[in-house]
Amino acid sequence: MRRAGRWLGLFLLAFLALPDPVLSLEEEEIPLSDWMVSHAERLHSLLPFRKIDLWSRPFTRGELAREVIRARARIEGGGEHSLADGYLLELEHELAPEIAAILARERTPKAVTVRGDFDGAVRSDENGAVRGRLLGDLAVRIAPRLFWHQRIEIDSKGEDDPDFRGRGWKQGITGTFTHAYAVLRVRSFRLTAGRRQIRWGNGLDGTLLLQGGHPSFDQIGAEVRWGPLDGYAFVAPLDPLPLEEGSEARRFLSAHRITARLGERLRVGLSETVLYGGEGRNLDWAYTNPLLVYYGVQWNRRRDDNVLWSADAYLRLHRSADLFGELLVDDFQYDMETEPNQIGFLFGVRLKSLPRLPGLFVDAEYVRVNNWVYGHDQNWNRYTYGNVLLGHPIGPDGDRFLLRLLERLDPRWEVGFDWEHRRKGEGRVDDDRESAVPDGTAFLTGDVRESDRFGLQIRFAPRPDRRLFLRVERDDLEEWSTRAGVLLRFATTRSS
Repeated sequence: MRRAGRWLGLFLLAFLALPDPVLSLEEEEIPLSDWMVSHAERLHSLLPFRKIDLWSRPFTRGELAREVIRARARIEGGGEHSLADGYLLELEHELAPEIAAILARERTPKAVTVRGDFDGAVRSDENGAVRGRLLGDLAVRIAPRLFWHQRIEIDSKGEDDPDFRGRGWKQGITGTFTHAYAVLRVRSFRLTAGRRQIRWGNGLDGTLLLQGGHPSFDQIGAEVRWGPLDGYAFVAPLDPLPLEEGSEARRFLSAHRITARLGERLRVGLSETVLYGGEGRNLDWAYTNPLLVYYGVQWNRRRDDNVLWSADAYLRLHRSADLFGELLVDDFQYDMETEPNQIGFLFGVRLKSLPRLPGLFVDAEYVRVNNWVYGHDQNWNRYTYGNVLLGHPIGPDGDRFLLRLLERLDPRWEVGFDWEHRRKGEGRVDDDRESAVPDGTAFLTGDVRESDRFGLQIRFAPRPDRRLFLRVERDDLEEWSTRAGVLLRFATTRSS
């Protein structure tokens, strides 16, 4: 370990000593739940991005700022995209410091940005109780190549959230650091270390391999770009699993991904993850090598680890229609006899810029996750982090159809409707598996539960940093609830 630490230190010093890189941009990653992410998706469907891979999140403010500049130039060059112009106006307001630095070709060696969000909401089914969240960001460019980002979330109702991984403070207040990472970028190479959020693949509300809705976790990662190809990899320790007599099983996650931009119409991605661990087991250095195939490493070492593969694609079929899909393979059996392969898949379509409804987006998606997917014979190898699935939130032995309509009335007003129909069998990720999955096991096992959810939402944004919404929803128990909220954002930057 000491030798590895010395090599890492020499590696960092070597990169810091290299000549000045290209224009140093803001390396702050955009949180997956931020409104800029959904705006970027819809802008990309209207004016395809040339560099950003939206399906390998997170991406940075600087990367999005460059795409915004390119999109604005295309519109001013004679484009007809009045709908895209509204998204651009909001993004240009939010990314003004990054855009100004790019256009002026300024290289500020040091800078500090303080950004804050207040997210307040009230629900009718909680006796009018108000839930307030304060999100604070501190971003520091320490040197032209070295960057730091820290994000804290303070919540008045955090303990009521089953996915919250912190502890209560005083007076019902909770707090947790969702981001705390350093970035070293040299040209097309980016090295990260710390706590981050990752989401890979396509999907309207969660993806099959790394769905992004799980809590952020500590990791070491790298990204590289080479022409139309992007490569990603990271290694992360997960939460240990308590065992009998005070011992515990350590758990680790390694992942790598490669994507290809095939013109402006088609993007494809291939990903592989391995979750492994056990009592007394440490980090497996073979799984830290992103050039190895984890599936082969597992067999060569005679380990029973949890290896998953996925392939995803996004196709701009027509100016009014996009197609997307993802396939997940869990525990691939190349002999086709040992046990059935456990798979999941999703496919969807996005309609936009329709001739008589230019402001309407129509998104439809079907997702299915077969029996036993994400599970494992050893409970420490189950594909979870805490009590949250790393994979799709519907879990194994279930499927879902999701329909969303969004009418963009103007840059300030949006009206949306969504309908979800879900079926769920009795299979769970934590089911015991004392033997191989039996052949002929039907999809949707046991007592199948079907549910429907409807929602209507209105958003009003008088300014990009002042956003209000009202949502009315009926759940599967046919109970109605109303939620209203406001998002306020402030930021300041100082450079030298």
